[in-house]
Amino acid sequence: MRSLTGSTDVATRKLYLEDRLVKTLKKKHVHSAEEINRMDLDQLCRVTTLGRISGRLIFKRLDAYFDPTRRLRHPPTVRTLLAQGPRRLLSTSDAMLNQALGGGLKPGVTEIYGSSGTGKTQLAMQLSIVAALPKVHGGLNGGIVWISTQGGRFPIKRLYEIAEERGLPEYLIRPIMDRIRICHIGNVESLDELIRFKLEPAVQQHRVCLIVLDTVTALFRGDETAAAWDYFTFRSRLSEVGLQLQKIAGKHECVVLCINQVKDDFNATTPSVLPALPDFWTRFLNMRVQLSRSPAQMDTTERTLEVMFGVQRARCHYDICSNGIEGKHVEMIGPLGGPATL
Repeated sequence: MRSLTGSTDVATRKLYLEDRLVKTLKKKHVHSAEEINRMDLDQLCRVTTLGRISGRLIFKRLDAYFDPTRRLRHPPTVRTLLAQGPRRLLSTSDAMLNQALGGGLKPGVTEIYGSSGTGKTQLAMQLSIVAALPKVHGGLNGGIVWISTQGGRFPIKRLYEIAEERGLPEYLIRPIMDRIRICHIGNVESLDELIRFKLEPAVQQHRVCLIVLDTVTALFRGDETAAAWDYFTFRSRLSEVGLQLQKIAGKHECVVLCINQVKDDFNATTPSVLPALPDFWTRFLNMRVQLSRSPAQMDTTERTLEVMFGVQRARCHYDICSNGIEGKHVEMIGPLGGPATL
């Protein structure tokens, strides 16, 4: 494999890789950070004949390179942190949900997945309202790019209803609507073109602080061309999407929210679901959140949000109401798996 155009050579000092690892990677024709980022641990160890400890170390250095917030070397000084001010967190405008999410969503790629009717789109619209609100009203005063891959019209009436039911006056609601830029994508090639060439200029021009991708799964499932790909082509193309989103989020300090679907877990003893995308997709995520509805919740508006990984492990029970999603109570999941109700 040759080094990709515009990619980062594994020998660059920014990756902080030891010389022995660089020599091994290049000997096995792995020349760029982007190539490694498309592999999982088992594949990297198989291709390079490195041990799992060395493989984990390489991925740790790559995570620090692609997401600057994870870097261990050369940490910022107190003076630098004071000059930057506090990191922006995108609030859900609900105290219980914020508590479960560690204060809100930080810049990076967050995935929300769940079955139909669990409130995924509702939560995304609620976050969009907060992202567009002026800072004096608790928002981020930024733009929103909503990438829809499922066809159909954007639920603008529901967005307006949530804003209105939250007591926002008309003079605030109208600018919110104007700040949401909706893009309909019908196939993987169009998504690739958008992310590679159009998304970053839009983020810069409109001071975008939230990008919603609804959904990656539907696009890859519904595209006839993508359906004919073998696994390695599928993996490469999906990894490219994740990598580009990760770079934009890190460079422009914005939140990328990926809404995704689920598949049945046939290995479970009780009915349960798993994220529809393969495990390697998690390499591009800062946080993964599951929205679910238990059999006992079927005839109610109550649902459950669970942070599967991120700043903390937590669970929040919530209701879907006319004003969006309202948290009811939070459980912090302890290190041994035992919940401790707050």
